[in-house]
Amino acid sequence: MILPEQFVDFIPFWDLAFFIFGVPFVLWLNNKTRSDFLCLILGILYMILYGVFFEPRWDDWLFFYFGLIVGYITDYWGVNSKKWKYHPWDPEFGYSYYVGFSWGMVSLFTYNISKIVETNIEVLFLPGILFIIPTVILEWKFGETRRNQYFLFARAFFTLLAFYNNLGLLFIACFVGSYIEFAGVSWIKNWLYIDTMSYIFLSFGYSLILLCAKMIVDIIAGNTIEPIIWIFSLLAILFYFIDTFYQQKRVKTDIRKAVVAAEQYHKNS
Repeated sequence: MILPEQFVDFIPFWDLAFFIFGVPFVLWLNNKTRSDFLCLILGILYMILYGVFFEPRWDDWLFFYFGLIVGYITDYWGVNSKKWKYHPWDPEFGYSYYVGFSWGMVSLFTYNISKIVETNIEVLFLPGILFIIPTVILEWKFGETRRNQYFLFARAFFTLLAFYNNLGLLFIACFVGSYIEFAGVSWIKNWLYIDTMSYIFLSFGYSLILLCAKMIVDIIAGNTIEPIIWIFSLLAILFYFIDTFYQQKRVKTDIRKAVVAAEQYHKNS
């Protein structure tokens, strides 16, 4: 590792700073250049340098590849099922090739940033509230939650219960998820949700993905996972699939929203 040993403890803070400033920059760059491959190449170069300078551990790389794989799969499904779209300048449902890789990077950063608040549960209360507050504010200001999304409320509830001994990761994941969606949807406008967009549900959904990655790390490391965590996690996943593949099929998708967004983008350009 090129980085001096005395600076190792500052890596999570570097990841936090890079995340806060790097995410809007990449989204802005993609909007200006309309090039997914440029953003993808920059992301690959950054991860090469990151590996050389910081030498991430095996569990860090697991979070990266888990986020990358899940990111590409969910984005491919979401775009093709017309749940959301990228490229606001295009009325068609185009796929964004750099986003899956970016989710891998963000997953690694989230895992590292959560180490900043790894401490006793009682001490986590205040920083946890501070990280959750932006999610609630963004939901109130920009969110489009349907009050009849009972299955998503159940998923969020059981996800919260499953994180009872990983509160640091939950708080950071909620903050990261809501910040990315705010930057991508409401601020820089890089993508668009065709149905409704909820910061709370999206951030808890992202938290659930990272919980699965954390459980895989624990299994590989030989750590014991309490049965109650398995139960809560499986219930959260169950309600996610019920909402995704049953409940949302009953909601008519209005793809005209994509056309209107593209017209508005060109009008403001």
